[in-house]
Amino acid sequence: MTEQDPPGPPPPAAGQPLAPAFPAYPAYGPQDPWRRMPPPSRTKAGWALGLACFPGLITWIISLILAIQVISDSKHRPGNGKGMAIAALIIMPVWIGAIILLVVVGSLNDADRDTAGAVTHGGEVASTDVRLGDCTADNLGEKTYFTVDVTRCSSLHFFEAYAEFDLDAGDFPGLAEVGRLADTGCAARFESFVGKPYARSKLEVLFLHPVESSWSRDRTVTCLVSTGSRSTGTLEGSKR
Repeated sequence: MTEQDPPGPPPPAAGQPLAPAFPAYPAYGPQDPWRRMPPPSRTKAGWALGLACFPGLITWIISLILAIQVISDSKHRPGNGKGMAIAALIIMPVWIGAIILLVVVGSLNDADRDTAGAVTHGGEVASTDVRLGDCTADNLGEKTYFTVDVTRCSSLHFFEAYAEFDLDAGDFPGLAEVGRLADTGCAARFESFVGKPYARSKLEVLFLHPVESSWSRDRTVTCLVSTGSRSTGTLEGSKR
């Protein structure tokens, strides 16, 4: 007898699939629900960052809410947008600090007054807050002023406020008419302060007058007098 290989398994019948070489196992994905959740939205984080860059109570509230939502969604799984959300939370306090600093610096530049209203420390005031007896540190010209630097008249100054009066109520008459009324009114009040008629004086007169945008709440004209150069002391009764 000759040696023969042991008989192998019978061939599969026609149409029958071949048996797998290895047993198959069912495949299951991870059951962690956080893995099935989408990552935080970059759009939401971008809005949080963008709104944080614009100072404003409403924009900051919205930015804060969006940033907190993005960071909260990223707790259990890192996702896009978390860095922008953190940046938004950093930018808002920086803005607040900058605004506080500007307010503090601005207040240091403001003029101080005593209980009687006289200037004790020179500084900036709104042009509508220039009072009788104030003197201006700058040489004013014929243009619109929103703020004016005032100082004590005992210090070097250019102009001194010597009179003020209100224009009649009603519709804004136009800049040309306001200028005419202010010029006439300041000239009429000049002699009672200086002691000499304006037409015969060598002193210069300038006035601060209301404009259309402020007409409804302020119609005051403030008259200013100057020697034309820096001087000290008041021009009241100088007869110059």
